[in-house]
Amino acid sequence: MCTWKLSARLSGVKVCGLILVILALHGTADVMESPNNRNAYVDFVLNPNSSASVLQGFKKRSTTAVVYICFNRTALIEPALESVLRSEDLHKFDFIISQDGGSAAPLNPKVPNNTNYVYIHHKENLNTGIQDFFVKQLAFEVLGYESLIVIEEDVVIHPQAIQMLKFMLDMSIDDLEIGLVSIIDVDNSFFIDMGRYNSSVHRVAITEGHLWMYGIHATRYRAVREHLLEYTGIIRHEDFESLHKDTVAARIRAMHKRKGIPLNIALSQDGNLIFSLRLEGFDRRLNTVARFYRPLGYWGVHFRDDKESFFGRFGTEMFGGRVQLPPKETTCEDMVDMAETCRARLDELFMRHLGRHPDEKARNFAVSRLLGGNMNGVVLTSCVTRTAKRRTPECREMYWV
Repeated sequence: MCTWKLSARLSGVKVCGLILVILALHGTADVMESPNNRNAYVDFVLNPNSSASVLQGFKKRSTTAVVYICFNRTALIEPALESVLRSEDLHKFDFIISQDGGSAAPLNPKVPNNTNYVYIHHKENLNTGIQDFFVKQLAFEVLGYESLIVIEEDVVIHPQAIQMLKFMLDMSIDDLEIGLVSIIDVDNSFFIDMGRYNSSVHRVAITEGHLWMYGIHATRYRAVREHLLEYTGIIRHEDFESLHKDTVAARIRAMHKRKGIPLNIALSQDGNLIFSLRLEGFDRRLNTVARFYRPLGYWGVHFRDDKESFFGRFGTEMFGGRVQLPPKETTCEDMVDMAETCRARLDELFMRHLGRHPDEKARNFAVSRLLGGNMNGVVLTSCVTRTAKRRTPECREMYWV
């Protein structure tokens, strides 16, 4: 059944369209030996027949690749990469570092001797979206991995975060509702009994949350490859800062409109991946209940904020204990228990800072958002603890504070 669903989407006329797109992307890259300009280099690395040359003789040993994607923010890369290299069982996977080119200084990673890895420092600046597609194509088409774990450059990860995602990938391989698995991007630890639920995972809408650290199966990649190629075709010869210029944005939105994708979503490669998966019937993702990374970066091509606002929204902490692996999906009984804990701790918070109990609407809002995967415990706590004058409209609209 799994094979039928995924292969049926690429049948008939779609195959013809896909072949034309692939040929357009490949261009003449297969005859280039040493690309000496940005567009030629992009064509070179987007061609599976030539992109293997960047691997410098690297040989695949695992069925799962862990890829760390970065550019030039050295102050963020150093602690983030160090945390990845401290990951438990990293040696059981193949490890790839893909650093975009341009102004980025080369890294000097101290990778453990028992880890099979390759460091790719691109000759040219690809841009975020191109590098993201490059690592997927490299992993699934050139190297033939069964699954891929992606870590962005600006998160310090928990030592067991990679293990957690690998277990989640294994438990969802035959679940045709699940498009990807991810580490939750918000910190709800105050409202949850983390001693009991640190290894639990929620089934939530695939659109909930950022993809700062996530895992995806090869089967899902193949199901959405045509969509990813089309997006890549729009941005492949655009530089890092051009993705939101009117002409490029208009082409991306026209593609979204034609496919029935909401026009108000971010124009990023992550947004395109998420909504492409939804178009192909993968409506849900598995999200961790605990946050297993600490976010560092608040400035990027798609997400720009001042430092205070960013950390005021996403916090600075992650789960600090040992994870009780393997993970398990939350049951109805778990959700009832989590709802009771959330209500009790919300009561405690209101009484301590406002001298009253929350009304029933505030309790229901908090519980429904927690169980639905779209609660932000840092924002909710801030709404209760700040003065009335400093509360934002979001406090009332989302949390009834």
